[in-house]
Amino acid sequence: MVFDDKTAVRPTDVLNALMVRGMREASGRNDGLEEYVEGDWRILFEDDLPWCATVQLYAHAVCDPPMPLHRRAGELWRMRSVYQMHLVMQERGWWLPPYATLDEGDLIFFNWRLDSDVSRGTRSWHVGVIECVSPRSLVTLEGNVNNALERRTRSRDLASIVGYARPGGIRH
Repeated sequence: MVFDDKTAVRPTDVLNALMVRGMREASGRNDGLEEYVEGDWRILFEDDLPWCATVQLYAHAVCDPPMPLHRRAGELWRMRSVYQMHLVMQERGWWLPPYATLDEGDLIFFNWRLDSDVSRGTRSWHVGVIECVSPRSLVTLEGNVNNALERRTRSRDLASIVGYARPGGIRH
């Protein structure tokens, strides 16, 4: 089953379409996404980037307008961890301050281990995309939840939330 990326407008549209198609990891080892995409986007799956982050990069890359996925001409980002993705968002100026107004399509970063390093700040271990915002909760779409892409409702004051980013600085 191949996803036609020309029909998507927002990252949440992409993820909802993939969820409807029953997108799952094949073996629980960050695999299985390849059957849903074709062409140039397959390069995203060649890295060791966790499934939750790969799915978010793909959703933001094929939406309109797309998140810029190149460091420089012809060179795609090569990320190996959610934390590296977090650092790229900060480096690019896409990290949101804690008081920012959140919007659909913003990324949300988590640290389930609640570990931190004072010199580097809190590490991110998981990432999702915000689908809906309310005063007390967030509805997120997250990959690698029970080896699938799932919708979750999270409290806005969840201790494991590290922060938020708006890829490309673009509101969707």
